[in-house]
This record gives sequence, structure tokens and C-alpha cells, in this order.
Amino acid sequence: MEPFETVSAPDGPAVADLCRRASPDPPPHEDLLASLFDPSRPALVRGDPGRGVVATVERNGQGYLRLLVVDPAWRRRGVGSALLEAAEADLAGVGTSGTVVVGTDAPDFLYPGVDSRQTDMLCLLEKHGYERVSFNFNMAVDLTRLPPDPGGAELGGESDRAELEAFLERRWPMWADEALRGLDKGRLLLARDGEGVAGFCAWDVNWAGKLGPMAGRTWARGQGVGRKLVLGALHRMRAGGREEAEIVWVAPLRFYAKAAGAVVNRVFFVYRKRLRPREQSR
Repeated sequence: MEPFETVSAPDGPAVADLCRRASPDPPPHEDLLASLFDPSRPALVRGDPGRGVVATVERNGQGYLRLLVVDPAWRRRGVGSALLEAAEADLAGVGTSGTVVVGTDAPDFLYPGVDSRQTDMLCLLEKHGYERVSFNFNMAVDLTRLPPDPGGAELGGESDRAELEAFLERRWPMWADEALRGLDKGRLLLARDGEGVAGFCAWDVNWAGKLGPMAGRTWARGQGVGRKLVLGALHRMRAGGREEAEIVWVAPLRFYAKAAGAVVNRVFFVYRKRLRPREQSR
């Protein structure tokens, strides 16, 4: 296996250039650097930005492949396989699950799986024994054609932190870090009812132009809490100068289609592989 060196923050611009050359949907420069090199939530990045890099993370005992990208000029020359093997070696002793999952490493993920347009990546994973276990999808929204903002949602601030933290701990611990990051960025709306916080919607958290996460207590039928949140957030994105937005890792397809005219624009496959124990992997 090729002994790829670790890649650190000073190499970040070169990694961003690699992603622009190699990916059909590269993350914005600053968002990519934060995802890979933020010291409060770092990934382990290996490779050579001139040829390819791979990034792995561990979360709650589970290993994830966050990013694997190979320069088009170096594809079909063994670089992708070597990077994947290096990633598996890094993750072989991580956590208790004994598996690696591609994408979906909430709350810091870049992609909710492998873009179905990336045939080379899909083939690489299947060649190395990864199993396709599920799929996720994103939805696009034309911000120039939004329904009116119904109001009823307010921008969260520091005074809301304790209440929001308690709500997230009870209801949505998976999204707590990402939602609180949205609060800190001034990119999170809250809706309330007689019981307190009823739901939240964040945007521009991990990736500028993306909406999510959004979640709530069981929505009260007829109150339109979810609609208030999503339209309030999308209108703020439009006010910031955007004409399009993408809703990430969608669950309620029909809700977003009806509330905001969203349409499915991308599908992602989630892959998983059980790794051999470290002592057997040489």
C-alpha cells in the first residue's frame, strides 16, 4: 500500500483546487476547509492534492469516509484504490462497529452518500467490496418563485441557546451540533407554540446554499409550523442574493414539494463495508 502522507490545513487550497477539477459538485472553498481542517472537528486527510486525497472521521464509534477524490488525469491508475486502502487502514482500529460508511457522517458531512452521477466512484467502491445499503436525495428550490413568507418563525440568538439545547437533547440529538452551529452563524429559525420550541430550520451551516437540518416536535396538524420554518429560511436565503437553494438529505419529499415547489435533483447511494480486524488486514 502506498504510504500517503497526512494533509494539513496549509494544503487546504490545493485540496479545494483538486475538488474543483474532479467533482461535479465541489464544496465552496471555505466550507471544505472547515469540514476537513477545523480543529474542533477535524478529519484525518491523506494523499497528494496533485493526484487525490481521502478524508476519514470517527463519530460515536462508527468510522466514515467523508471524502475521496482523484484528479481526472490520475484515474484508472490505481490511485483511488490506494487511497481507499489507506482510509480503511486508518479506520480498522476505530470504534466498535467494525464497519466503514461512505458519507452520511452527520452533523459534519459533506455529502449524504455517493452522488449517483459519479460512476467511477461507485465502481471503485463495489470493486473493493462495499455494499450499497440505502439511498438519500436532495431537492432543488427556485428561490425566484417562492410562495410568500407566512411569518411565524424567528431568528434564533444566544438567548435561545439553553432552550434549544434542551429541545435538541430530548428530540434530535443527532442534529444538535449542526443546529447549534447554525445558531452561532445566525442561520437558524425557531418556531414556538404553547409548549415552547416546536421546531427549527437551519441553512448555510456546513455548505453555503444548502438548507438543513430541519426538525421539530410532532408537528401539530393544521398549524403549519414546518411550512413557516422552511419558507422563512428560504426567503432569507433569497434575501442574501441567491436564486437557487438545495435541501439536503430529504426525508419528507411531499412536504417540501408542496411547501416550496422543491423538486428532486440528486440521488446519493450509501455504501458500507465491514473491515477485517487490524491484525488480519496486512
